[in-house]
Amino acid sequence: MEKLQNFFLFLSSIIWATSLSSFSKYRPFDTSRLTGKICGKNWRRLIVSNIIINFIPTSYIIFIYFHGFTTINETKDKINFLTLFGTVLFAWALFGTIRIYHAIIFTKLRSFFYNEKAITEIKEKINSENIKSFPAHFIPGLVYWILLPVLGILLIKCSSIIY
Repeated sequence: MEKLQNFFLFLSSIIWATSLSSFSKYRPFDTSRLTGKICGKNWRRLIVSNIIINFIPTSYIIFIYFHGFTTINETKDKINFLTLFGTVLFAWALFGTIRIYHAIIFTKLRSFFYNEKAITEIKEKINSENIKSFPAHFIPGLVYWILLPVLGILLIKCSSIIY
């Protein structure tokens, strides 16, 4: 089980680092612009960014690392294709963070987090026609966050039955 936990931690760190590079276009942690009102757009974006980009994925990784494998893995140290693929699905769930962050920060509520100049700059970087569609980003993000861990649990449970 320790090998699976370490494999999960390794994959999660790579996926999280890859995800973090995708967030830069949204300026989530632009602390140089935090002057002015405490409830200003930059402060709101910083708070929401910390919750979605840092707190939720870190909590997920800690929960899966310490509790997920101990409660679902009855195979102990028997590593097979199903346990490895289930672990990969746990790590892939982190990709949902990108979709959910875009849905919250840059679809319907974008004027709550950005001024018009910043919106225009980010639109040019994204270069997408489907930029305002909240469901087109939020629903796939939830699928990543909910469905992939459930499938991972099922695969690891099945591996204890099959192998």
